[in-house]
Amino acid sequence: MEDKARKRREAFKASEMHILLEEVEASKGLLFDRFRGAHTNKQKAKKWGEIAERITAVTGIHRSDLEVRKKWQDFVSLTKKKKSDLRHQTTRTGAGVNTAQPLNDDEEKAMAIIGFSASQGIPGGIDVHAGAGIRNPSGEPRQEAELEEPIPHQSTSDAPTSSPIMTSLTAPSTSAAPTSSPIKTSLTAPSTSAAPTSLPVVTSLPVVSAAHTTPSTASTVTASIAALNSCQCSQDLVELEREKVGLLKDVCGLLREAADRDKAFQDEIIILKRAKLNIAARRLALEEESIRLPQHQAINATIRQTFDPLEVYNDAAVVQHYRLPREAIRHLLATISQDLRRATGRSFALTPQVQLLAALRFYATGSFLQVVGDGLGLSKSSVCRSVQAVTYSLLSLVPQHVRFPTTRDEMSATQEQFFRSFRIPQVVGAVDGTLVPILTPRVDAHVFICRKGYAAVNCQVVCDHQGIILDVVARWPGSTHDSFVFRESSVGRLAATSRGEWRLLGDSGYPLRPYLLTPVANPQDVHDEEFNEAHRVAQCVVERTIGRLKLRFRCIHKSGGGLQFSPEKSCAVICVTAMLHNIAAKAGVALAGEPEDGDEDDDDDEEQGFQEDLPQNYVAGFDSRRRYMFYE
Repeated sequence: MEDKARKRREAFKASEMHILLEEVEASKGLLFDRFRGAHTNKQKAKKWGEIAERITAVTGIHRSDLEVRKKWQDFVSLTKKKKSDLRHQTTRTGAGVNTAQPLNDDEEKAMAIIGFSASQGIPGGIDVHAGAGIRNPSGEPRQEAELEEPIPHQSTSDAPTSSPIMTSLTAPSTSAAPTSSPIKTSLTAPSTSAAPTSLPVVTSLPVVSAAHTTPSTASTVTASIAALNSCQCSQDLVELEREKVGLLKDVCGLLREAADRDKAFQDEIIILKRAKLNIAARRLALEEESIRLPQHQAINATIRQTFDPLEVYNDAAVVQHYRLPREAIRHLLATISQDLRRATGRSFALTPQVQLLAALRFYATGSFLQVVGDGLGLSKSSVCRSVQAVTYSLLSLVPQHVRFPTTRDEMSATQEQFFRSFRIPQVVGAVDGTLVPILTPRVDAHVFICRKGYAAVNCQVVCDHQGIILDVVARWPGSTHDSFVFRESSVGRLAATSRGEWRLLGDSGYPLRPYLLTPVANPQDVHDEEFNEAHRVAQCVVERTIGRLKLRFRCIHKSGGGLQFSPEKSCAVICVTAMLHNIAAKAGVALAGEPEDGDEDDDDDEEQGFQEDLPQNYVAGFDSRRRYMFYE
């Protein structure tokens, strides 16, 4: 009876209004064209349909184009009325309570889209950078207070005769100065009638005699005291000059000490340079002696034949041998060459390029290390060391190429693309697990035995609609259940706290959650069957991705015998191959053939590992899944 009942449409949420305003603002030239004939109504209706489709893809609530268009018209009408009420309340006179509310950000944005100006400013407000200055309540501009009171100019004729007065060192020759004032003139009288300067000197002070001087003072002090006595200067000025002379003596002493230290430093530098020259001469002499070898002495050195596959092979052969295009290999080589360079001064050390090509060849074939080394003229131990060095160098680049969308824009774009491909809203990717065979470890070997009877690592893969790996988890032994791996992974914890903003798709081996949609176990009606069909098509993306990953890099496929490394090194190889798969997929490198039946044989786990779950978790997941089934 729930299918036949006419459900009441939900009100628009804030996220829907945010998407609606963004899309309308981006297409306002098409939707609100003022010139007739520029855009047809069919084009406008198509644009409204695209807006409704994006709202459905991101929020999961099905909205028609008529409903979205009606919501926009109602929102604009209410905003205009609110703006009119605000203008009326602002400009009215008389007493009363102002009940008008200011416009919020969405309403301001809507007014800007349809061509209205922003909300009115507050009357009597202050703009700090307007340049008009701060005004008093009366409306007049208020001037800033002066920091200092101006000192009135006092002429020499108004100065009292009984107190000392500060005058300039250069006395004016004007006739305005009285002759009866006890003001002392400067040492040098000017010949012009210019105004007095601002340099002060103390006047009306007792004359200093030569008795105040000491025998230890220099000739400069004697000359200064004589000049001061002739000018009738004060004893304070004499003491000041003495202090200055003392400071000058101290400065001269410091300068002499600095000059002595500098000379000693220069002498040390000269001695050091001479020692370096002697060492260089001795080294040169030793090199000349070492060059003069006896004629009968032979140099027993094995010269490895240099062979550069990137220069010899064509593009198809490079991809066939190393699974990556030539440009991608050179880019990786430029990134990790410093890490692969051997810290040795011996000749014929392995170059970074040889190490990288040896590791890529091992990833692609999964063959024995001795067979891989025969193609490059390397020994088994050299190939083993090269694979280990390249693996851990590339492991630091995995977060740059295997990225799960975290920002709002990335989530929205991924959800929209997944919706267009499989018609399931709010889904960012599909998750599945796979078993990678490894060498049976010596410690806790029983933990790594999977349900198929061999030692393996349970690897979790999350991919988008194009088969690009968004997340890979390789850290749990083969006996671990897929649901436990997902619950303990960072993506699983992030999905549990997503609050319904995005979801993942999983097979029947995962528990049903609001953030993890699984197929209906026992479909009851046509809607359940339609959902299962859409879920099956979308879930095949991650299964094909895992098959292509193992087909491209045979080292992680069971046909290659598995990874003959420790569990830690095997997990590193799995993550590196996932990164290389993304690089090859983004570069458009095609495989020799699509995954065949048996390439990916990790069937859904039939174990029931959900007995410990709470009933409300399953009920919430069931409601979330029923909500996204499409009804007519």
